Amino acid sequence: MAKNERPIGITILTILAWMGAVLAILSGIGSIIGGAFLGFLGMIYGGFGGLNIVSGIISIAFGVLAIFIGKGLWDGKNWARITALILSVLGILGSLTSLFSVSGIISLIIGGVIIWYLGFNEEAKNYFGASGFF
Repeated sequence: MAKNERPIGITILTILAWMGAVLAILSGIGSIIGGAFLGFLGMIYGGFGGLNIVSGIISIAFGVLAIFIGKGLWDGKNWARITALILSVLGILGSLTSLFSVSGIISLIIGGVIIWYLGFNEEAKNYFGASGFF
């Protein structure tokens, strides 16, 4: 079965996923280095150093996940579309806690657009070979 040509929206989402992955990995590395530095300063900041290291590892893990999701979106893998949909729903739920801020509203809009595009746009769904929402 021949794949349809990749829609421009999928190309944009893929590039954004990869850019986010790079930023998450760099942020994670910075947190680990900063955590090690805080731990080095002594007992007062030691606990915060450990938290920074843990958050850095989590950030790197999410960055690696974003690389795989981006590759899956680029290749038209339906698992990547479903994973992006799930993460967008979780992002919307998380943005509800900061609904009265500009970043919360922007996150809500971006998540909604991604859900609409990957879940309801026929061109995008056809690229992934999806017949329904999932």
